[in-house]
Amino acid sequence: AGTWPKHETNSCQNRLPAMTQDEGTRRPLELIRIDNHGKCHVQERAADIISQLHGKLAVVGVAGLYRTGKSFLLNRLLGSQTGFEIGGTVNACTKGIWVWGEPIEIEQDYHCLLLDTEGLGSAQRTASCDMQILSLCVLLCSNFIYNSMGSIDEQAIDDLHLVLHLAKHIHARSCDGDIQRASDLKDYFPQFLWVLRDFHLRLVDGEGQSISEKQYLESSLSSVPGHEDKNRLRNVIKELFKMRDCATLVRPLVNEEELRNIHRVPYESLRPQFRQQTENFVTKVFDELQPKAIQGTFVSGPAFVALATEYCKAINASAVPTIQSAWSSAVQEQLRLCQRNAIHIYQAGFQQEMHGKLPMSEDKLHDMHKVAKARAMDAFLTPRLDEATPKLHECRSDTASRIKQIFEDAKEENRSASKLLCESVAVDLYKTRIECKLLSTGHDSFQSVELLMHSWEQLRQEYTAATAGPSQGEVLSVWLFQQMAESVQKLSSNLQRAADGRYGRLKQKYSEVEHSRRRSESVERLLLAVPTMTERHLIPTLTEQVRCYQDAVAKRRAGLAAVDDLHGQMLSYQWRLRVIENQLATADTATSHPSAVTRSRSTCSLVGSVAGIRQQCEEVMATLGEYGTHHVLSPPGLPIRRAEAEHQNGVEHLRKLATETFEEVSTETRQLISGETGNLEWSKIAAVLQDRQRRCRDQLDEACAGWREASNGVQPAGEEVLRAWSGLAAAADGLVYALCSGPGRPQPALLQALSSSAARVMEVELVDSAGLDGLESSDAKSTANQAQGMIVPRTFSASSEVSQVEIKTFSPEARLRLVISVLERLRDAECLHRVGKAFLQQSSLGTTTIQPASTANEQLVPWLVETLLEATCQAAQSGDENNTLGLLNLCHNLGGMAFADAVRSRGSRTKTWKGAKPVQLAEAAGHHRVVRLLQSWPDIEDTNSGGCTCVGLRRPPSSGSLSAFKSSKQIGAGVREKSLPQRIKGALSAAGGWRRGNRGYSKFGA
Repeated sequence: AGTWPKHETNSCQNRLPAMTQDEGTRRPLELIRIDNHGKCHVQERAADIISQLHGKLAVVGVAGLYRTGKSFLLNRLLGSQTGFEIGGTVNACTKGIWVWGEPIEIEQDYHCLLLDTEGLGSAQRTASCDMQILSLCVLLCSNFIYNSMGSIDEQAIDDLHLVLHLAKHIHARSCDGDIQRASDLKDYFPQFLWVLRDFHLRLVDGEGQSISEKQYLESSLSSVPGHEDKNRLRNVIKELFKMRDCATLVRPLVNEEELRNIHRVPYESLRPQFRQQTENFVTKVFDELQPKAIQGTFVSGPAFVALATEYCKAINASAVPTIQSAWSSAVQEQLRLCQRNAIHIYQAGFQQEMHGKLPMSEDKLHDMHKVAKARAMDAFLTPRLDEATPKLHECRSDTASRIKQIFEDAKEENRSASKLLCESVAVDLYKTRIECKLLSTGHDSFQSVELLMHSWEQLRQEYTAATAGPSQGEVLSVWLFQQMAESVQKLSSNLQRAADGRYGRLKQKYSEVEHSRRRSESVERLLLAVPTMTERHLIPTLTEQVRCYQDAVAKRRAGLAAVDDLHGQMLSYQWRLRVIENQLATADTATSHPSAVTRSRSTCSLVGSVAGIRQQCEEVMATLGEYGTHHVLSPPGLPIRRAEAEHQNGVEHLRKLATETFEEVSTETRQLISGETGNLEWSKIAAVLQDRQRRCRDQLDEACAGWREASNGVQPAGEEVLRAWSGLAAAADGLVYALCSGPGRPQPALLQALSSSAARVMEVELVDSAGLDGLESSDAKSTANQAQGMIVPRTFSASSEVSQVEIKTFSPEARLRLVISVLERLRDAECLHRVGKAFLQQSSLGTTTIQPASTANEQLVPWLVETLLEATCQAAQSGDENNTLGLLNLCHNLGGMAFADAVRSRGSRTKTWKGAKPVQLAEAAGHHRVVRLLQSWPDIEDTNSGGCTCVGLRRPPSSGSLSAFKSSKQIGAGVREKSLPQRIKGALSAAGGWRRGNRGYSKFGA
């Protein structure tokens, strides 16, 4: 219980709950008043204070003969000299039962009440009234203190004669005719502490040994043989109070006058022995303090008040107080009050939250219900009744049912308010947003079903924002959707009538326009069917020269490849022959000198040749750099230098060849020396080596003859390339001049010839440039070129539209100047799409890796990009699905998804379509299938049963379907990195503003 106050300065008020800390409660309050007619009345003021204590409650009550100092003992429990009234006359100071107004806080949710009772045996009260006071004190206390004067003798025990009647005036349960024993009450009676005032005896037993106060009490209550009447009272005391103790106090003062006014005497002026015994008494009371409990359930403040009320009712009705009945009535009354309070709290909180907010969503209403219900149930459980209380679960369920009914009523009210609001808002929105436009015939009316549905969507959003509650979806799905269907049907009828009228008018105009178009096309066909003399001569010439140029470059590339292959074979046979000759010399020495020493030395030499083979391999590796950087021709031809990007590949090829050759030779040598090396064996070894030497020389001679023959074929192939280029350049010069100087629109045949030629030449530069290695000629280099097997082409003049100087050289710069000049003229004529279409129809760019030439790729790849873009725009505008799909696939094969996406999303640079993207052109022309293709590619199905018929197109993995192109990593892993090497990507960056991203080249610029 802690340390309790021992004097007036150590007040316990700081341990009291905040609700009792006021001047009005720091005094004794009358708890039960007994009027002159013997009726008991519970006082409201004290009951209200006690009802606020919802935890455990310990009750200490003092009873005894009047004028024996009971109030003084309670004041000492309070640690004060004042508190309960103390008088010095023969009249009783306390009437009825009083309680200290400040309950003592033992710990959290555990308080102690101090009860002071009217003195027994007063001349002003009857024996019946004394019985009532004693019964109420015993029934209400958890710790009962009986105060008497002197020692425990027969007179003191006789003064407790009222205890004999407690069993008659108090029942543990309804007896129903059964005789109740005193032992039936022991479980309900409090602890008993007998305080002996003015005690002056020594506590010793019959042998003079010291005994405790409790032992003294038990000795006094022991049976006296032969005195049944005296023993009966002793036995009743022991049966009723199973937990009992005793405390003795000496006379506090010697002076009688001071004793009569002891409440005015300072506590420190009392006898020291009395003060010490008083402190021991206080400590004993609080150490043995226990909470009030009935049937294992702790009694709270409200239950205590209810018990007191029930006991008073029984006494007033001249009935015997029954503890169990009173407890059940108290519990029921407490549950009834808790239920009423909980329902009141729920209604107040719930209705306050709902006020002015209906309608609302059911979820929000349910959340408010949960909060209010939680508060109500917390209030219901505030008294902290034991869960084992029979009526608790029943009352809690009843409370929850009543709360649920209130909630259901609130839900119905919310549903009605929601329906009223939703219907009102729906009608207003329909009239202002839909109906007025349906009835209008002006520009603000609906021109399409899409506009109507857009308005309905806006109406739905406004309706959702303006309404709430459970009827929101119901009104939307029933009333508004019905109005929507009717409005769509009405608008469709209106639009159909308007469309029929417009169709008739447009049909008439279409007939007139079609007639004019046919006449214009007839005249245009007649004019275009008459080409000039120059065009009739140059167009087939250009076509033939371009074909010859392509074939000659391919032939020369094949010849150089054959030269490289045969030269590598020659080197391999030479390396092999050198090793065999060294081994053969060792074998000859061993066979010509058959001594053991010679054979041993030869064996060691042959075994050591394996290490020599590795050394020869390293020496050969060190000299391969010169061979790998050139195409080596047989004399008198000079080596032709490879392109810069091919140097490393040539060197790596020769190193791999050398490694394989020397590994084979090393393996053959190990097999040769695996057996014994006697005289007969060395003869066999020499024979094997001679056979290998003969076969290797034959193979070397055969490879050398093929090498010479391939080298001799390089020069004629170079001459064919130069002759074809000379004719191609002259024909292109003439056609460009005709394109720039001719009147009116250019001839389609002329444009087609230049476009196809430009595409073929670009293909040679981008794909087949290996056939042009070392093939350069000019006036300054003609002598050296002739010495290398090349000729100087005849000069031909070029117009100022192609170049400001005569084309006298065959070099990458000269070829690029001619191709770019043609492309620029085609762009001026807005015909670059023809070049892109030519790539799609006859190019092998989709299946061949672009060669990493330095200058050509950097300058031609941007033109390749622009031609494919314009071709895609033209195909989209004309609604050509096959060409659109083919061009997208070609772009994908060249540069991956990023490249194809850039072509789809970039705008045309032509004057007619400047800025328009392919999808915009297709949409403007009404080609919806092409629009879907451009928007969804490659995640769409190709619906053309025949597939794409374009030549040279690398199709997706799944025939007729683009669904396989799901991941840019899958489609770009091989194609993008191989077909667009780093130097090509640099050209794209310089010309078009490409930037490297997570998926390759993510943006296309100029």
